[in-house]
Amino acid sequence: MYSRLQEQMRAKRYYPALRTLEQLELTCLPRAGEYRFCSIMAENIPKLRTQIRDTAMTQLRDFLESIRKHSDKIGETAIKQ
Repeated sequence: MYSRLQEQMRAKRYYPALRTLEQLELTCLPRAGEYRFCSIMAENIPKLRTQIRDTAMTQLRDFLESIRKHSDKIGETAIKQ
């Protein structure tokens, strides 16, 4: 499950990554018991969630800025047609 999360983050699929993170936190880690790797993963969950949020927000801002730059050309083309 953790490797799937890492793969989704590398592929920039942030919403599925958040869902996988939630599933890992709520179902998989409690079932796995009190192993050391489980506690390390549990400690990293808030950091991963913050990292996903920050990266997604940065991409959203870049996308909106790109739209803002190209909206004039799109508007001109729409008016001409």
